[in-house]
Amino acid sequence: MGVVEIVESCLETAGKQHQAAQLETFLGVAHTEPKTKKQEMGLVETVEICLETAGKQHEEAQPKTFVEVVHSEPETKKQERGVVETVKNCLETAGIKHQEVQPETSLRVVSSDPETKKQEIGVMETVKNCLETAGIKHQEVQPETSLRVVSSEPETKKQEIGVVETVKNCLKTAGSKHQEIQPKTSLRVVSSEPETNWHKLDHLLYLPILGLTRPRDLYYYQGKGLKMLYGFTYKYLTLEHFLGQLTRLQVGYSLADALAKDYSQAWYPGDAPLFIFSDWHVKPHWTKHPSHSGHVTMWERVMPGTKQLVINGPDGHLLGGWNYQVDTHLTHVLVDLEADLATKLQRPIAYNIFDSEGNGLPTAQRYTEAERDYISVLPRNGKRNYSATRY
Repeated sequence: MGVVEIVESCLETAGKQHQAAQLETFLGVAHTEPKTKKQEMGLVETVEICLETAGKQHEEAQPKTFVEVVHSEPETKKQERGVVETVKNCLETAGIKHQEVQPETSLRVVSSDPETKKQEIGVMETVKNCLETAGIKHQEVQPETSLRVVSSEPETKKQEIGVVETVKNCLKTAGSKHQEIQPKTSLRVVSSEPETNWHKLDHLLYLPILGLTRPRDLYYYQGKGLKMLYGFTYKYLTLEHFLGQLTRLQVGYSLADALAKDYSQAWYPGDAPLFIFSDWHVKPHWTKHPSHSGHVTMWERVMPGTKQLVINGPDGHLLGGWNYQVDTHLTHVLVDLEADLATKLQRPIAYNIFDSEGNGLPTAQRYTEAERDYISVLPRNGKRNYSATRY
C-alpha cells in the first residue's frame, strides 16, 4: 500500500471514530478529497522539499550521477504512462451517461476540454495579441507580403500547414521499419499517444522563447512558462531520451524532406522563383582517432572536421543544412543540391549567391551545363567593397 492510500485509510478511520464520539462536531479533513487533504496537511510541499534537499546533497556527493526522480515534475509520469488520456476518456464516458440520466443538469467537468485551461489563464490571448502586434509591424514594413501565421489562430497553425499529420505519419512509418529490423526492441516514442509526443516537441520548439538554447538548460529550469501550457515541465533527461529514440528511428531526414515545402511557404508564400544564399560552416573535430581530414581555415591547419552547408532564403530565413566531408568543394554539391531543393520546395530556384569559393572555372562550367544561374561575391584587393559577377 502506498503513502496516499495509508493516509487516506487512516483519515477515514479516524473520521468515523470522531463522528461516533461527537456526532455534532464536523471535521472538514474527514470529508475532504485525498488530493485536498495532501495539500491542507502540507504533505505535497513536505515531500517536494525533502526531495529537493536530498537531490542537492546527492548532486554534491555524486555530481556525475543523474537521478531522474530529483528532476522530474510530478505530472510528467502521468503523461508518459497514459494516465491523463485514460482519465479524459473515463470522464467523457461518465459525462455521456450523466447527460442521458439528467439532461437538464450540466456539469462543467464534462464540458471542459484540455485546452480550456489555456484560455482561463490567458495564455492564448497573450500569444494572439503578440502575433497581432508583430503582424501589424510586418505589414507596415512589407505591405505586399502576407504571412499566414499573422492571420491564423495560434493553435491552428500547425494543423493548417500540415505539420501535425506529417509528423504523425513519419513517426509511424519509421516505427514500422524499426520494428521489422528489431522486433524485440520497443521504443516509447512509437507507442506513445500523438499528444504526448507533441508535448515533448513543443517543449523543444518553445526553448528559445524561454531564453533556453538546448535541452540540458531544463536541468535547472524553474520557470512557469511551459507549466502554463501543459501544467508541467519536462526535464532534461526525459527530452534527452526522446531525442535519442528519434535518432534511433533515423526520422530526421524524412521529417526535413516532408516539412520542407510547408516550412518554406510559411516564410515565402507563393510559387515565384526563389533566390538563395549558400555558405560553408566548418566544424573542427578534436579526436585522437583516425578520421577524414581537410584544411580548416579558422585554425590554419589540416585536421578532422565536418563541412556544414547552410542555405538561407531572402531575409535570412533558414531553408536547410547539410553535412559533408571536410574536404568537399562547392563545385561538387551545389548544382545537384539546388535541383533537389527545388523539387522538395516545389518551386524553382532563381539563382544562388555564395562567396569566393565558388568563383572558379569548374563552378562556371557546371552551372553552364545545368543551365542554372549563380552570383559569386568577391572581395576586391582585400578591401571591404565587393563586386558581384553573375554567370
